[in-house]
Amino acid sequence: MTVTWTSGYDIHEAEPFVSWGPKGGPKTQSPAGTLTFN
Repeated sequence: MTVTWTSGYDIHEAEPFVSWGPKGGPKTQSPAGTLTFN
């Protein structure tokens, strides 16, 4: 699995998000503040 940390910017605010998923598979983007890894 690969996890890529990215910052997404638009006109009104900047919100960090992660793009994650199986290597070579579909990726899911989620706001960085909502992810918990155990």
